[in-house]
Amino acid sequence: MKGSKLLVDSLKREGVKNIFGIPGLYNMPMYDSFIEDIESGELRHVLMRHEQAAAHAADGYARATGNPGVCTATAGPGVTNIVTGLITAYQDSSPVVAITGAVNRNAMGKLSFQESDTLGISFPVTKYAVEVKTIQEIPVWVKNAFYIASTGRPGPVVVDVPRDIQMEDINNVEYPEKYTVHYRPFGTEVNMDKVRQMAQNLLRAEKPVILVGTGVVWANATEEVLKLSEFLGCPVVSTLPGKSAIPADYPLYIGAMGYYGRAEASMVALESDLLLAVGARFSDRTFTSYDEMTDTKKVFMSINLDPTDFSKGIKPDVAWQETPRYW
Repeated sequence: MKGSKLLVDSLKREGVKNIFGIPGLYNMPMYDSFIEDIESGELRHVLMRHEQAAAHAADGYARATGNPGVCTATAGPGVTNIVTGLITAYQDSSPVVAITGAVNRNAMGKLSFQESDTLGISFPVTKYAVEVKTIQEIPVWVKNAFYIASTGRPGPVVVDVPRDIQMEDINNVEYPEKYTVHYRPFGTEVNMDKVRQMAQNLLRAEKPVILVGTGVVWANATEEVLKLSEFLGCPVVSTLPGKSAIPADYPLYIGAMGYYGRAEASMVALESDLLLAVGARFSDRTFTSYDEMTDTKKVFMSINLDPTDFSKGIKPDVAWQETPRYW
């Protein structure tokens, strides 16, 4: 079995049905290996006109289906072209797995044709990036990539596979049964003191508002948000990417707020005396003015899986690190 066929089979074992991309010199072996799967209908390849569009398409697929989207690009310009799509997926917490081709191992570091520092380019805009070193590592890192991309706070992962590894033969294939990587998702803890403090603040507030983001979507926590909204009788607003977290016909849903949202939603959030963010960060696109928000002296509370979000934008008065579904 060729390394490229092993790569395709490893993707299929992770449930991949659709791949977005453009063939090039260094990912062409992969294309040669999945032609039969395309013809049989087991895989669907969407030929894009630009690698950036391939990454965006994989991102959109992930958001629409809830499953990691897969894109592929060749080395050099192919890799640099997917960066915009990767950073979009990274900032919006979308699980994308990018399979990139790389120059042959014996040509690395020699300014070879279309050679680029894929890992150096990818690290700042992805959740994880790795270069496959041997053919035996292909199924290991494909499984790891899907685990990393889809657990905890979702995000994009790059798996860089040199062309000579794709062309190499292997007789005995061992597919891992589980991930083998030291990465661990963010931990959560039920803090009853935080629960009581948040509950007291919500019951004490006269005009509470719930702000939801994509964290609610990925945690499938829509039902829990609606129950809280109905119990409190309070309106719900959303970030623009998080607007699918709440049914558009829900009576207490005002809409997305911020620069690209509805003025009514922004005004409701501004005039509230308590703003509870669930699976959302206080970003500069959601709030048109931080000063205007903080001048109201409202109480800010946040429930988010990623604790680093608590220090971005407005620091919440009460912050609880937890998956939105289990609060």
